[in-house]
Amino acid sequence: MPGLNDLNDMVGTAIGFGEFWKSMTCYLRDNRIDVSCAELARAVASDDVRCLIDNFIQPGAEHEIAADVYADAVRIHRPALRQMFANVFSSNGLDGIVFPTTLAAAGELSRTDGLVELDNWQISANYAYLRNTLPASNAGLPGLTVPMGFTSQGQAVGLEIDGPDDSDRRLLAVGCVIESIISNMSA
Repeated sequence: MPGLNDLNDMVGTAIGFGEFWKSMTCYLRDNRIDVSCAELARAVASDDVRCLIDNFIQPGAEHEIAADVYADAVRIHRPALRQMFANVFSSNGLDGIVFPTTLAAAGELSRTDGLVELDNWQISANYAYLRNTLPASNAGLPGLTVPMGFTSQGQAVGLEIDGPDDSDRRLLAVGCVIESIISNMSA
């Protein structure tokens, strides 16, 4: 999918950061959770998440997503990302795309200093754990991760299945079949 990463980059941060505060505020209110979004943000224990909130997400943050960047992401880039996926599914007769959920096996983030090892290289844990799942998620398409077992070191690994618009039920059915096959193999 040539251009996928660039298009995904124009969508993900702008929409994710641009919608977080308002969406979380609505969620807390609608579910009658007696805490404000600001209180919730102050209670975040993770330094990297707190940094994102303080510098990019909260209203008035120094690097808050500009209204025009958000608008372009919603009106131009996300529809283009969705169309890219739709073209791949239809032109190749695909019901889904299957790939490893993450680039690296799961590890303890508290011990990584934000980095994980991949093929003897230190890379961002955020990149390693999110790169494969973000494009379809940012496009608003259904995706499913099926647990596939563990590495010899006991780290969890998974299989991601992304599908076209409105294929949620089909993905769940495929995931159940894969899960039963994996269960029978390990029995």
